[in-house]
Amino acid sequence: MEIRNYFRTIKKFIWWFITPLIVVVVLTLIFSLIFSESYQIPLSFSVNRRAQDTETSDYQFDSYYAIQANVILASQFAEWLRSGSIISSIYNNAGLDEESSFLAKEWKVTAYSPQNIELLFRGRDKERLAKLAETAIKTTDERKEEFTGTGEAVVGTVDLPDEIITTTKKTPILLNLLVGLLAGVIIGLLFVYFKSIFSSKNN
Repeated sequence: MEIRNYFRTIKKFIWWFITPLIVVVVLTLIFSLIFSESYQIPLSFSVNRRAQDTETSDYQFDSYYAIQANVILASQFAEWLRSGSIISSIYNNAGLDEESSFLAKEWKVTAYSPQNIELLFRGRDKERLAKLAETAIKTTDERKEEFTGTGEAVVGTVDLPDEIITTTKKTPILLNLLVGLLAGVIIGLLFVYFKSIFSSKNN
């Protein structure tokens, strides 16, 4: 009985349901068409541990510890890249605003392996991303000794990306419309619910 009453309420205030549904779906379609493409630029760095002057028997007969040491070094390099000073330097050197860049997920650092530490830039402004990627390589090259050290204190080497490759990602319009339709139904039902409460109080 309650379900029947609810459907009757929806029928009674049908335009309070249909109007927000249509608005949400139309807005979803418009934004999906406007922002139909996004871009990604992955930069792959690699870190190599400095060769030991006198290798222990562990390093001579079992490369496990050497591999582990390189993995730790790669992880430390990823953390160095994530540090506020490096990211700020990249944005400042590029002459771009850093504000809310992390919240917008414009950049991300991932250590996949010692041979692949990835700094990923992603967004909808292709020229901005290209400038960030170019500046990131230059800034890292200029400041990498902060991480590797110098002279006898050198812990390893950092290999920079050879090229900048931009990939294009299409916006999934149908998926966005499906999500928009679901959101519109929920919002429409809420409109009907509050309208029915408001009407019953006035009666």
